[in-house]
Amino acid sequence: MKKVFCFVCLSMALASTGCAINAKYVVAEGLPTANLAIVAQADTQDVTALYYNAFLLPDNRCPAVRKNMLGARLIAKPREEFPAVRIPAGAPLMVGLTYQDARFAQNRECGYQARFTPMPGEAYRLDFSTTQDGRACRVAITDAAGSPVPYEPADEVCLPSLHPDAVYVNGVGHDVIYDVRIQSY
Repeated sequence: MKKVFCFVCLSMALASTGCAINAKYVVAEGLPTANLAIVAQADTQDVTALYYNAFLLPDNRCPAVRKNMLGARLIAKPREEFPAVRIPAGAPLMVGLTYQDARFAQNRECGYQARFTPMPGEAYRLDFSTTQDGRACRVAITDAAGSPVPYEPADEVCLPSLHPDAVYVNGVGHDVIYDVRIQSY
């Protein structure tokens, strides 16, 4: 009985607060670093669940062979803040974010990849937002003073998706529709 009660309490806590997966990425020893905080926000309403994922990628080409997890929010609120994480600085790098939601018999996804050059010792904020009920997404990067930081958007998004080999247009959402059939036996 005690185990069931603990499981129920844990499940309720996760459902009410969301599940956060923080960065497992660690910058190699001796490299210059910068800090990156991420804020994800969606205008989506009336969905079963929202998910955000943040990645650091080695380059701006698809398919990206290696993706480093910067954090994730499962069963997220429309607005989520990721804790600041150390990233390599002094050379261009690619960040990528995905939005996914769950709806009846379908999911919607939108991803955005942007390349910028963080300066050593600086702090940055990346704002990822979805609009049009998840059909579009974009990124804004600012420095510690709140000034815009220039970046180069990717043409395609090759981030983890419900379709593992899919490549999509950067910043354009799409639906994943399931064929739901009811059969009697």
